[in-house]
Amino acid sequence: MCFVDVKFFVERHGDEDADDLAELADDLKSELDQSGKGDVDLLFREAEPGAPVTRGAIAVAGALIVHLGEASGLDGLFKSLFDWMARRERGVEISVNGVELKVTRATAGEQERMIQAALDRIAAGA
Repeated sequence: MCFVDVKFFVERHGDEDADDLAELADDLKSELDQSGKGDVDLLFREAEPGAPVTRGAIAVAGALIVHLGEASGLDGLFKSLFDWMARRERGVEISVNGVELKVTRATAGEQERMIQAALDRIAAGA
């Protein structure tokens, strides 16, 4: 069994603040919780006073972590994420065991390639 932690960072738009991003992260957390694809938690409950609000263009306040029992769960987790992204018109930065992806929009074929690339990289590192 290969335990995998997946981090998601919701893309910040315009003048959104930490509260806006936390709301989006809560929404994504609810969706991923309902999918049953892993143990989902907010990476940061709220930005600490004086802490950076963004990680590059990606908001730290909009960050989640998902703990998976095995890498094979990535497929369903990513599909739930891509569905949420399409409805919200949001990009998400993904970090899986050192593999980082920034996804803004992806076709079904691109999604499958990203999932497979992440799985291959994890398998190579295991």
